[in-house]
Amino acid sequence: LEELESAAEVRTAVADLSTLAPEVEARLASTLTSLDTLTSRALRDDPAARTRTLARAAWLIDYYQGGVTVTGPSEVNMISSESEFPVIITNSLPHAVTVSVALTPTDRRLQSAENTEVEIPATTTTRVTVPVKGVGWGDFEAAASVSTATGRSLSDSYIIEVRLRANWEDWGLIAIIALAVAALAFGIWRTVRRNRRINRREIIDAAAAELDAVLEAERTGRRSSRREP
Repeated sequence: LEELESAAEVRTAVADLSTLAPEVEARLASTLTSLDTLTSRALRDDPAARTRTLARAAWLIDYYQGGVTVTGPSEVNMISSESEFPVIITNSLPHAVTVSVALTPTDRRLQSAENTEVEIPATTTTRVTVPVKGVGWGDFEAAASVSTATGRSLSDSYIIEVRLRANWEDWGLIAIIALAVAALAFGIWRTVRRNRRINRREIIDAAAAELDAVLEAERTGRRSSRREP
């Protein structure tokens, strides 16, 4: 019974890995057929054949699961409410594969709406971005993972340290705008005040000049009256 349960688990894993690519599906087809015959009378009478079938299937599982790995930056600073996290996927297999990339935070303040499905070319490393939304401030971790379309994990998750400062960018922009408005208002006030001072000085200078003219006319009149017989 335990052997049958193990064979069922192995078959499920092989079927999940078959979704990576048509080439993988073709290669694993014979293995699936062999696993389906484990309960036949012929194999029940041949334990060694059952062991070989399971061993081959286990090797193929390890080969394909280890052929796609995930890494990324060790730390990400998020200063806006919406962003895209960079995740690095390496495909060491000899053919392109279609995988699902996910980001699972340990804190609800960061949310990843859905997995990102992407095709990774053979023997290449590809940068994938995962859309996320953040609320509030906090420091926590997020696990980046890669899996088949059916949800079977292909490698160990990669831990990313997250420093969330959501809306900091918006508040910073508001502060800059406020400072700019304040500087403009101060400049206008200083210009008006300077103009008032200039106008006041012009009025005083004009009045002084008019007074000087009146005094000069009066002095001129007095001198003229003294000269008359």
